[in-house]
Amino acid sequence: MTPIKGSSFTFELTSDPVVITLNKLTNLSLEDCTRIVHDNNNDLEKSLKQAYLQIYKPPFNIINGSWFSTIIPTRSKIYLFKLYSNTPIYNNRNNWELRNILNKMINNLPLNTEKIFKLEVVTGIMLHSCIGLKYDATMFGFYLHERVNDSIYKGLALTITSSTPLQRSLIPLTRFLCRLSYFRTPILQTNILSNITNDTFEANFIKTTQKLIQIFNKTNNCTTTLHRVFIIK
Repeated sequence: MTPIKGSSFTFELTSDPVVITLNKLTNLSLEDCTRIVHDNNNDLEKSLKQAYLQIYKPPFNIINGSWFSTIIPTRSKIYLFKLYSNTPIYNNRNNWELRNILNKMINNLPLNTEKIFKLEVVTGIMLHSCIGLKYDATMFGFYLHERVNDSIYKGLALTITSSTPLQRSLIPLTRFLCRLSYFRTPILQTNILSNITNDTFEANFIKTTQKLIQIFNKTNNCTTTLHRVFIIK
């Protein structure tokens, strides 16, 4: 069924697949989605980035709260959730309710794309976004930072790697790359914001990662590739 875009006086059919996809992923109105897609020349990736900036308005003051993350693995998929809380989350009696809600939600979530919710799912805890990933020939590595309560953490890092032939020794490498990714922080060489060398730092980080993988490949006589890194903090 084609979605209908409405106003006070007129209705018109919206059939642009990019607009429909953006609407499903962000829950923005079709009018907003149409405008954003038009502004970005029907580029879905750019449209998602603009939509993310538009809807990033939490239902409560983010200055007085903290960001958290949780992870739900299933037999064939894994889901990463970014949460925000403006109430104490340790031993919070709403945590079990939160977990049950997230478990029910994953059945209808898209894969390989971040879906923005900006939704207060239980009192004082907002579900900001989620991304679902499917297991295939790749290997996932995890680093879970500071467990707060049950399956909730202060942050996490996930790497997606592959190796030919597959090596058992790949597991410690993926975990190390996760820690390296999570804790990387630019070194400020000046107090002037415009002179912070983020580009130089990022280039050095990539070189270090590539060097580690080259050493691993040579030592284990294999070909290992780091595909993606996800960080929530």
